[in-house]
Amino acid sequence: FSKQHIDPGTLYLIQGLSMLPARQSLLDIGTGLGVIAIAANVSLGYHHVDGIEVNPRAFQLAQENRVLNNADVCFYHHDGIMDWDKMYDVIVSNPPIRIGKETLYAWFKQAYNMLNPDGSLVLVIRKQQGAKSAITYCQSIYDEVNILLSKKGYVVFECVKR
Repeated sequence: FSKQHIDPGTLYLIQGLSMLPARQSLLDIGTGLGVIAIAANVSLGYHHVDGIEVNPRAFQLAQENRVLNNADVCFYHHDGIMDWDKMYDVIVSNPPIRIGKETLYAWFKQAYNMLNPDGSLVLVIRKQQGAKSAITYCQSIYDEVNILLSKKGYVVFECVKR
């Protein structure tokens, strides 16, 4: 997203995630350089953190960042979550909107099945890129949807499975 610094969406997602009580396990979908996964482990107290990334170069950089930050995170070069069989307390994503609404919404639905009871899917989406429609869609799947942060055109929201 940003070549010289961490993009605002990622920063806001970490800020929103910090508003929630830390739980044990977290999955970062589309981890990119690993920023969110590493922050969840190193700064926010998550013990079991996984990140999945489809881009080989981003995956390599996430591995390097894990070492540089002494993070206990497992990164996987994987093409999505449709055949992922692990369960988590929290799933996060700064999703790649360009992959299309149909694919994104399939991710949101699959994430529900990967959450432990009282688990949360936490997302950041820009208002101009469909945050409102994504929230409406998630309300049709999840038991509760809460806006954690709305800042500079970004919305960070939590979708809770009871």
